[in-house]
Amino acid sequence: MGLFCRYTLFAILLCFTCGALANTGSAISHLGIQQGLSNNSVQCIYQDHNGLMWFGTYDGLNSYDGYGFRVYRNKINDTGSIPHNYIYTIHEDRSNNLWVGTGQGVAVYNRIFDRFSPVYFHPTYAMTQRERITCSINTIKSDGTGNVYMGTNGWGLFLKKQNEDAAVQIPVKMPAKETYWYNVQAVYVDNTDKVWLFIETVGLCYFDRGNNSIRAVNDALRSVITMEVDTTGSIWMGTDDGLYQYDIAGNRIVKHYKEGAGQLSTNKAVSLCSDAHNNLWIGTQGGGVNILNKLTGTFQYLMPGESRHQLSSESVYSVLVDKENRIWMGTLKGGIDILDVHKSRFQTITHNPFDDNSLINNFVSAFYEDRQGGLWIGTDGGGLSIWDRPNNRFANYHHQPGNARSLSSNSVSCIKEDHLGNMWIATFGAGINRFNRATGSFEHYRCVNEQGEENKSVCLLYEDRDQNMWATTFGNGKLYRLNRTQNRWEQFDPKLNDLIAITEDHAGALWVGNARQLIRINKQTKEHLYYETGKPVRSIFEDSHHNLWVGTEGGGLLLFNRAKGNVAVRYSTADGLTNNAVLNILEDKNGFLWISTFNGVSKFDPVKKVFRNFYQSDGLQSNQFSYNAALRLQSGELALGGINGFNLFDPQQVNTRSFMPAILFSGIWVNNKPLSEMPGCIVRAGSDRIDELRVPYNEATLSFHFTALEYSSPEKVKYAYFLQGWDKDWNYPGNAPRGGGGAINYNNISEGTYLLRVRSTNAEGVWNKQEATIKIIVLPPWYRTWWAYALYIIIASALIYMYYRYKTRQRELEYEIKLAHIDAEKEKEINDKRHSFFTNISHEFRTPLTLIINPIKDLLRKGGNTDSEKDLSIVYRNARRLLSLVDQLLIFRKADVEADKMTFAKHNFYNLCNEVYLCFVQQARSSHLNYVFHCDNNDMELYVDREKMEIVLYNLISNAIKFTPPGGAISFTVKELDNTVELQVQDTGCGIPADAQARLFEKFYQAPSLRAPLKPGFGIGLYLVKHFIEAHKGSVTFESTEGAGTTFRISLYKGKAHLANETILDEAQKEPVILEELLEEPALEEQPAGENKPEVAVTDRHSVLIADDDKSIRQYLQQMLKDKYDVMEAVDGQEALTMVQTRFPDLVISDIRMDGMDGIELCRKIKKDSALNHIPVVLLTASRGAETELQSIEEGADLYITKPFDKDLLLARVENIFKTRAELRNYFFSEITLKQNSLKVSAEYREFLENCIAIVERHLTDEKFTIKVLVKEMGMSHSNLYKKIRLLSGQSITNFIRYIRLRRAAELMLKGEHNVNQAAFEVGISDIKYFRTQFNKLFGMNPSEYIKKYRSSFNNQFNVKREG
Repeated sequence: MGLFCRYTLFAILLCFTCGALANTGSAISHLGIQQGLSNNSVQCIYQDHNGLMWFGTYDGLNSYDGYGFRVYRNKINDTGSIPHNYIYTIHEDRSNNLWVGTGQGVAVYNRIFDRFSPVYFHPTYAMTQRERITCSINTIKSDGTGNVYMGTNGWGLFLKKQNEDAAVQIPVKMPAKETYWYNVQAVYVDNTDKVWLFIETVGLCYFDRGNNSIRAVNDALRSVITMEVDTTGSIWMGTDDGLYQYDIAGNRIVKHYKEGAGQLSTNKAVSLCSDAHNNLWIGTQGGGVNILNKLTGTFQYLMPGESRHQLSSESVYSVLVDKENRIWMGTLKGGIDILDVHKSRFQTITHNPFDDNSLINNFVSAFYEDRQGGLWIGTDGGGLSIWDRPNNRFANYHHQPGNARSLSSNSVSCIKEDHLGNMWIATFGAGINRFNRATGSFEHYRCVNEQGEENKSVCLLYEDRDQNMWATTFGNGKLYRLNRTQNRWEQFDPKLNDLIAITEDHAGALWVGNARQLIRINKQTKEHLYYETGKPVRSIFEDSHHNLWVGTEGGGLLLFNRAKGNVAVRYSTADGLTNNAVLNILEDKNGFLWISTFNGVSKFDPVKKVFRNFYQSDGLQSNQFSYNAALRLQSGELALGGINGFNLFDPQQVNTRSFMPAILFSGIWVNNKPLSEMPGCIVRAGSDRIDELRVPYNEATLSFHFTALEYSSPEKVKYAYFLQGWDKDWNYPGNAPRGGGGAINYNNISEGTYLLRVRSTNAEGVWNKQEATIKIIVLPPWYRTWWAYALYIIIASALIYMYYRYKTRQRELEYEIKLAHIDAEKEKEINDKRHSFFTNISHEFRTPLTLIINPIKDLLRKGGNTDSEKDLSIVYRNARRLLSLVDQLLIFRKADVEADKMTFAKHNFYNLCNEVYLCFVQQARSSHLNYVFHCDNNDMELYVDREKMEIVLYNLISNAIKFTPPGGAISFTVKELDNTVELQVQDTGCGIPADAQARLFEKFYQAPSLRAPLKPGFGIGLYLVKHFIEAHKGSVTFESTEGAGTTFRISLYKGKAHLANETILDEAQKEPVILEELLEEPALEEQPAGENKPEVAVTDRHSVLIADDDKSIRQYLQQMLKDKYDVMEAVDGQEALTMVQTRFPDLVISDIRMDGMDGIELCRKIKKDSALNHIPVVLLTASRGAETELQSIEEGADLYITKPFDKDLLLARVENIFKTRAELRNYFFSEITLKQNSLKVSAEYREFLENCIAIVERHLTDEKFTIKVLVKEMGMSHSNLYKKIRLLSGQSITNFIRYIRLRRAAELMLKGEHNVNQAAFEVGISDIKYFRTQFNKLFGMNPSEYIKKYRSSFNNQFNVKREG
């Protein structure tokens, strides 16, 4: 077809299409390079799973989010960019990977890192290798299993399976051979997941996934451009020769559409797409878009042109129906055309400069619908249009200069028809016109006030229920009323000026408004009511519920309370109103108010008090509307005029959109760098979105761009964002700015974990519940990391603790100091009292001691009874000892309180030392010690305090004697050196333990030693030595080896220079008596009791063993007990135990506190020994503690006596012990010897004895009877039986059994039944001589004598006990 014919056909189709679109109100919007598209030739269109639009052009890939484009182009030497700028196809697989086919290969877009990755394949000649796909890609599709099919130009079909790293080429069978090199023109995957292909020269094929092969289906066509498979079982194929419909079931072409009337506008169909209404949209080359109704087979057309209903280009290479049924059309050189069904809710009528049959002007200022249904449209500057809607015809009128019967002005401000059918047209600047329908001419009327001035600017016309016609004017304008009689407009009331709104309510009240007031007109009295509004009243409207609404310019919408005369409610933009300039108010059939403003239209629900707003993006002529340009038609439709025509719509058809656009992050910047340049910040991400970021603290400057994918009204979308952990609440930046969605910037975010939450509304203002979120972790510097804080906390805690401890300690110290001061004062007071007490008590002690010692001393000198002399010696010795202890305590007390003032004088030091030495000679001799004194200068003189020096020497020598065993040696040496004199006291005693040497000079300290005496003293002697020597400015040291001895050395300075500040007497001190008093009288050597006496083999005296380490006590006890008992002595517990085990004393008297084994341990060992446990034990102690007494009793002590004890009491208790034991044994012997027994013993002992006798008597003739048998039949252990028999009889078990045999023999002989021999044999004794001997020991006579003496009187004198 020639060029002329084609364009002729286009013109015809254009007229048809324009008429159709004029009725539907559909408009087409355009996107091109002016809006940011990379190239106006669009080859392909795709919408991904998020709803983002993608466009492939001749020069790059574009994404579009409703606000703007983002362009992706090939960059030289950048492998992360697309391979080529010519984009043929775009596709997204089931994993949401975006595949882009170009003229030189295919790439997959990574949304996270904003990079493209090339796709590889295994070449047929080397299947183990990989090569990039570099051929031209015609089409890309994927199936439900994740396989991707790439149709190429000349390289055949590439199949990329989901888990494979490279694609493979699929061969096809040609008539001659199988080949890999062929042209795949189209690929389509239908809703059954079947893959259809069209291969050039082969025809229609499908891919067999079972064996990875291509199977030919139909070869009726050899070449196609595009292919679409619908849900009815048809495949539509666009070719250079028209459109073909292929029936899959019948395997045949069923229809062929070609260029012609009622068919295609051109034969070349290059793109196909089906919509939800069973229409097939066909993009053509040179013929626009053809819309085929598949059911009826009829066509509609979209053709190129200048109208808002026409395409931008005649060639449409791609068509896509998006998720909201918009039609996106990619054109050749015309960019993108969008047919948005959501913008067709409002029909827009505009002026078409290329069509006389159109609105006369776009500035619409007034409406009126006449009785015939004609719509009168007044414009501001264009005149008047009368639209015959059924016939779509416009009759236009305008001012014709020089024609008095034409419209007086082109600025029409109001149109009204009165009750007579007259049409009145008010103009702004030329008065009022009355239109003559018959002639089409206009009659002009003037509005002249009482002053003769004409008000040419007429604003409004209104006819009330009384058929009064009113006109308001502006510019010192008055209110006029039509005088029909005189056919002129007359001024009504000069007080009313510049009225810009007028209406009558249901009660007939006329309401008007001016620039500041709402006024109720009184037509009779002209006494009007005025109500201040503060803003111009632009509209007054009474709804169907008789609510009076007032629209103000700048003050919003007012609900006026006529009864109270005030504003009941005000609604503004804060309440959802689109703009506070309310120009017009209308009510629809449902009672909703429609309000036009300077910024769109609001639909108001008076019941719910909710606004719903509409803007130019919703299909309105623009956002700005005009004063008074609003009308509700008889059909219920509403007409609203503005600056770009007017909108006509049915409110019932303006439905709410429920679509909720997805919100995406379109860009992220970290430290002013795109995230693609800082991939290390991405911690976690999905296939197409980032879930978590980790940012260093010094790069925590973050920017986020986001968008909700709304394409019809993107400016109506509102955004809110909230950085949880940083912001206090949601941030509402409002609507998205032009050219983009939302943007957030956060600078210098401190370290922490945050959650960025972004949400948006849809175009209806409903908030999306689905938020876009990103977790953000801002890393702290090393000194603010958790482990650093943990360290800080530990350090701080330690410092706080240390400070707390310091303060606590300080408080404690302060408190202790206060207490110490108090205690010191009290202690000083107590010490003073104690010192006074010691002083007084010493005198109290010394006076009676003097009265004791001196008389006894005189008695001892006189001599007399030896025994009395010994007793007096004991008394004298212990009295001297007590005096010595008192003096030592007084000396220590003086030293402790520093009351012992040093008084120095020159003394012959040799004489002083020698006198001390001589004091201990007798004591050393009695202790069998080698005691010597040596001084190399007999004339040696020193400045010393004689008394203190004697005390020092006394303590050193007395300690040496005390700690040196008999046979040892003690040397006392004085050496004179150049400037000093050295004293040395050396012994061969037990020595000092190494761990005790450091504390030896401490007050009250006593070195522990097994070899030390048990009564070593108070621990003050060496303390006094050190104290007094240091007072002499000298020094004292010692050397000691445990077990070998000790050497003390004292160094004293010669002369008196070192005593400069001390008191020095001119004369030597008198010899003090303290030394004589300190010395204890040595004990007299006495021969131990019994040592020199010949041992008596047999005696009736009880033996007593005395165990005590104190010789005086032993001697005293021995003296006290020797008259009645045989007394043995032991110096310690171990010796006592040995003597008990060997000599079996009848009683043991032991001191508890002894060296080595103490008295309690001795008692325990005796009582645990079955051979010794019958021996009574008496324990003596100086302690009065109940604990010691309890322990002694628990260990089996028979008697516990505390010191000092009463002599008579001790003797009585010892005698009582022996008496108890004698009673038991007498009872036993009485029983054994068959004597009359009147002794009272416990039932326990009596029963035990009877059982023993019975058992032994039963076994008298039993040769196998042994101690074991007796033990078994008694049911006791051997040790317990022995113990009890020993206690009862004092005999062993063997002797006990023999006594019972002899008892039985005596009984047999007394009865007269047996003679001596027979009785012996009867009781198991075969040796008659042995029998006679033992019988004599027991009964004190021979058996024959016993028979003679007792047989005749047996029955009178003896009571023989029988068994049972």
